[in-house]
Amino acid sequence: MVQYSHYYIKRSLTMVVSGRRGDTKIQNGGKRIPPPPIEVGVSCANEMNMNIKSAITPEQSFFAVFCIESISDKLETTGDKVYIMLTEESDILDNYIIPHYDALHTQGKDYIVNELIELMKKQGVRI
Repeated sequence: MVQYSHYYIKRSLTMVVSGRRGDTKIQNGGKRIPPPPIEVGVSCANEMNMNIKSAITPEQSFFAVFCIESISDKLETTGDKVYIMLTEESDILDNYIIPHYDALHTQGKDYIVNELIELMKKQGVRI
């Protein structure tokens, strides 16, 4: 089983929920400070003491967030809860979404969401 670093996926979900995606913060004195860049790769994950076996490309990371947010819209729940369903209650994120990115990202949103929800049910995830 491959283990991926989910740091950037979790960070993106937090930014989506808080509405800070792409925003700038206004600090003391009215200076606008842009958010730090999102770096993807093994070296950054290793700096955070993560034990990972493989890095996620930026495209895979964005696609994973797209899947999580799309499923959360369909299930009318939060992205954080869907993330837990896909990582802790199942292994769908690491063993289906990321490895099959090349095939999945060519499909339509409805197909992807329905496919992932069916897989979640098959793996015993309580929806």
